[in-house]
Amino acid sequence: YKIKISQLEKSNKIKSAEFKKRLKALYSELEQKSALIANLQKQLEERKQKYIKSMRYFTRHHSFEDKLMFVFSAHDFGQMYRRIRFMKEYASFQKAQGEIVKVKQQQVQEKHNQLKNTKSQKDVLLNKGKKERVELEGQHAEQQKVVSSLEKQQKTIQSVINDQKKK
Repeated sequence: YKIKISQLEKSNKIKSAEFKKRLKALYSELEQKSALIANLQKQLEERKQKYIKSMRYFTRHHSFEDKLMFVFSAHDFGQMYRRIRFMKEYASFQKAQGEIVKVKQQQVQEKHNQLKNTKSQKDVLLNKGKKERVELEGQHAEQQKVVSSLEKQQKTIQSVINDQKKK
């Protein structure tokens, strides 16, 4: 039984080492994802600020009348065409900036979801480790009881044998 107990203790140590290794990997992954989320949030905030700034400028300086004045104040038809094309390109640029902000928001949300999943995996692993530890401690205690009862029986038998030898 003592051999069996030592084998169980060795397997417990191995399981504990594997558990700690997996837990350390999850903590490392959590830190990486948290740093990535912080970076993405910073980028998102910068993009939002740029977008807001450009939209404010656009609304202040580009009312419908201003746009018409800009187009019709051209010296010739070619310049007018270039101005119209510029306004379309600028509107496309603004739309693209808005889309970039949306994409960044989606990336941040995805990373948040990944972080939540990693945290839940860590929690599951911790709970599993606790359950295994409790189970192993129970097995160890049970085996200790068996060993102590066998030792008592051995002492009893040994005393009976010694008494018979004396007679």
